[in-house]
Amino acid sequence: MKELLILLFAILPLAATAQSNTQDEGVVINGVRWATRNVDEPGTFAPTPESDGKFYQYEKKKAWKTTGRVWKWDKYYHSVISCCWKAENDPSPDGWRVPSEEEFKSLLEEDRVSSEWVIQNGVYGAKFSCKITGNSIFLPAVGQRFGGYNKSYRKAGELRKEGTFDKGKFGDYWSNFGQHFSFFEKDFAPELSISGEITCSYISLYGRSVRSVSVLPAKKVYPHIDTSDSTRLKDEGVMINGVCWATRNLDAPGTFTAKPENDGMYYEWKTKKAWTLTTDNPKRNGTLYTSVIFENDKDVFPSGWRLPNEKEIWALRDTAKVMSKWINQNGVNGMQIIDKATGSSIFLPAIGYRQNYNGECGYSHEGIYGTNDKHGHYLGFNSQDVYPYVVFLNYGHREAGVPVRCVAEK
Repeated sequence: MKELLILLFAILPLAATAQSNTQDEGVVINGVRWATRNVDEPGTFAPTPESDGKFYQYEKKKAWKTTGRVWKWDKYYHSVISCCWKAENDPSPDGWRVPSEEEFKSLLEEDRVSSEWVIQNGVYGAKFSCKITGNSIFLPAVGQRFGGYNKSYRKAGELRKEGTFDKGKFGDYWSNFGQHFSFFEKDFAPELSISGEITCSYISLYGRSVRSVSVLPAKKVYPHIDTSDSTRLKDEGVMINGVCWATRNLDAPGTFTAKPENDGMYYEWKTKKAWTLTTDNPKRNGTLYTSVIFENDKDVFPSGWRLPNEKEIWALRDTAKVMSKWINQNGVNGMQIIDKATGSSIFLPAIGYRQNYNGECGYSHEGIYGTNDKHGHYLGFNSQDVYPYVVFLNYGHREAGVPVRCVAEK
C-alpha cells in the first residue's frame, strides 16, 4: 500500500501539468497567439507539440491519418469552393481557428521572429521564436497527402514521398484562405505560397496539417512603446479649417508618438502592418508584406481617431483659411500648417516613406501621409512647395509605407 501511494504521488504532478486535448494555453509570437500543438481529430489537439496531429483537406472537417494508406479519400473538387475556411468546417477546438495569411506572414518577419530547422524530442521540424518575448512554437515536419487526380501526380490520398517531401523533411500547413505555409529541411526557408486558384482546383484536396491560432486577438509588443504612458493613447487635437487634426503621428497600432516631431511608424495603404523607420529592409520574396484590410479599425487607431479623407486633406490647401511653411522644429524638418482664424497649428515631420518596390527608406526631404481615399490620394509636401499638395499613388505604389496623421471622428 505504501508503495502504491508513492507511485500515485509521483504521477499526479505530471497529470497536473498535462494540457487537455481540447484546450491549449498557446504562446504569443509577434502579436499572434499560436496553439502549441497541431489539430488532431476535429475539436481536439494532438497530445504533444511534436505529435503529428491529423491531415485535413481544404475547408473540410474530416481528419485523415498521417501514416499508411487511407480509404475513400475525397479526390474530386467541385466547380465552386469557398474562398475562405468557414467556421462550421473549421476542425480547430473551441476558441481556436485556422490561421490567416497575415498571421503566417507574421512568422516570417525576420526583425521580430527567428526560424530554424531543429530536432525536438526526436522529431524534425521548424522552430519559430519571438525575438521580443522569447516565446517559441515548434511545427513538426509531417509531410502531406496528394490531392485529386492529375496526370503529373500520383494517386489521390497517397503520402507524398519524393525525398525532400518525406515526413521528417517537409512540413505543410493550411491557412484559412487556401495558401499553404511550408518548409523543407533542405535549404530551410519557410514560405507562404499558393499554386493556382484554390477555389477551383485539385490543390484544395491535398492533405495538410493545421496549427490553430486563438480567436481572441493578442496584443503585439513594440519595444519602443511605453504602454504605461497614457498620453500615447490620447491627443487633444487642433482645429484646422474645421477639421480636428491630431498633434502627433500614429505610432504602433492604437498609439500616438510621444512628441509632434517623432517619426511614428510606416503603414501600407489600408493595412494593420506597422514598420519602424529603423527596421532593416522589410522586403521578402519580392513584395512588401500586405496586411488585413481596414477602414477605421479600432485596433489600428487610438480611440476616437481615424484616417483623414480626401476632402479633409484638400481643406489644408484652402489658402483663404490656411497657411503653411517649411520649418525646423526642435531639430526636425517638416511642414507647419496654421489656421488663419485661430492661429492654431500642427507640425508634420518630413520623414519620407518606404519605397513600394524594395521597402527601403527614402525621400527624407519630403513627407507623404496616408489617407483612406480609395482613389489613392495622399497628403504630400516638401521644402520647395509653400503649400501641401495632393499626391496620387496608383495601386502598385500603395505598397509604399507611409506615416499617418489622424483626424478626430465626428
